[in-house]
Amino acid sequence: MYIPKLEDYYRLVDEGLLSKHETEDLVGFKYNIHTTFNKLWNDVTLNARGITFDKHTGKIVARPFRKFFNHSEFITIDHATTELYDIVPQEYRPNISGPFRVMDKLDGFLAITFYNPYTEKWQVKTGGSFQAKQSDWGQHWLDEHVNTDKMKLENTYLFEGIWSGDRHVVKYDYEALKLLAVIPNATGNELPLSDIIQAANDLGVEMAEVKQYSNFNDMLKEVADYPSTLEGVVVTFDNGYKCKVKGIQYCEMFMVLNNLTEREIYMRYDPVKDIVYANVNPANGYKPLDEEVLVVPEELPEISEYVKVLKTRQHALFETVLNMAKEILKTGFEGKALYDEVCNRWKNKPELIGATMGAIKSLQRGDTVFSTAKLAVKKLLR
Repeated sequence: MYIPKLEDYYRLVDEGLLSKHETEDLVGFKYNIHTTFNKLWNDVTLNARGITFDKHTGKIVARPFRKFFNHSEFITIDHATTELYDIVPQEYRPNISGPFRVMDKLDGFLAITFYNPYTEKWQVKTGGSFQAKQSDWGQHWLDEHVNTDKMKLENTYLFEGIWSGDRHVVKYDYEALKLLAVIPNATGNELPLSDIIQAANDLGVEMAEVKQYSNFNDMLKEVADYPSTLEGVVVTFDNGYKCKVKGIQYCEMFMVLNNLTEREIYMRYDPVKDIVYANVNPANGYKPLDEEVLVVPEELPEISEYVKVLKTRQHALFETVLNMAKEILKTGFEGKALYDEVCNRWKNKPELIGATMGAIKSLQRGDTVFSTAKLAVKKLLR
C-alpha cells in the first residue's frame, strides 16, 4: 500500500497537480482544478484531500479521507465501466462485496481535526486552508462543544461542518460538527463503525446518521428517489471501497449551478445586499423569486472565483464613487453648480457621473444603503 511521503507532494506541487497551504511548521496539500478536470489521479493526488505534514520531520499530522467518487462515476446505468475506472489504482475501483455501512451525506464542509504538536492543541482545518472562515467557525464550535481530552493524539477526526455561513444546496435548521470518521495517521485506514460510535460518545458529539441497508442495489434505488432536501449517502465497505451515492433531485439542482454562465451570475447579483440569488425569473427582469442565496460548491471553483471577482470590482468602484461624492459635498455647491462640479470631476470618466449623483443624494438624505449608486455601479461591470 502507498505510504504518503512529503517529497512526493512537493514534487506534484511543482508539476502543477496540487496546491499547498502552510504555516511556519505545517504544510497541507489538496488536488487542484487541473487534476480534477483532467482526471490525473494517482496515489499522491488521491491522498491529497487536505493531508498535512510536519515540515521539519515529514511526519503526517492530519490524514483525512482519500479522494472518493460517486459510484456512478465508475459504473454506468447499463453496468459498464467508465474511463475513470481504468484510471484509478486497483484499490480505488468498485468492490461491492461483503459488509458495508451507509451514512447520511451531509451537505456542509469537511472539518479536518488534528493535534498540532507545536501549539499542543486540537486544530480544525479545511481541505485547502488552515485559516478559512469555515475552519475558524469549526474551531470555535470544537472548543465550545467537544470533549477533546478524549481524543487520541495519533488520530485524525473528521467532522461535517454544518454552518449557516457555509450553506450549500441543502438547508439545515441547526449548526454543528457531526462526526464522520476517525483515521489513524499511521495507516490512513478508517476505524470501524463501532469505534466511531464510541468516539462520538466519548467526545459528546453526534454522528452523521447511520442508515441500515443489507443490499447495495436496493440502497441505490432508494437513494435515487431522495427529495432535494437530502444530498445522498456515503457508503464504506469493510473491504475498503468508499463511494458517494446522490439523489436525482439533488443532482439536478447541482447541475443548475454547474451550468451557470457569467452573465447569469451577473444578473443574479444584488449589489445592494451584496448577495447572489440562487433563483431568478428571466421573464420578470431577473428579479429574485425568494431569499435563497447562491452558495457555490467547492467542485465549481471557476464559478466561485467569478463571484469573488464580481464582488471585488463592485466594492472597489463603489468606494471610488462614494469617496468622490463626499469630496464634492464639501464644496457646498447645490443644484446645477453641484451637477456641473460632478461632471467636471469625472470629465475623463463620464460613465461615473450617474453613480456619483446617486451617492450624493443618498448622503444628503442620510441614507446609508446607497441603492441607486450601487445599481448604477453594477451596470458599469457588464
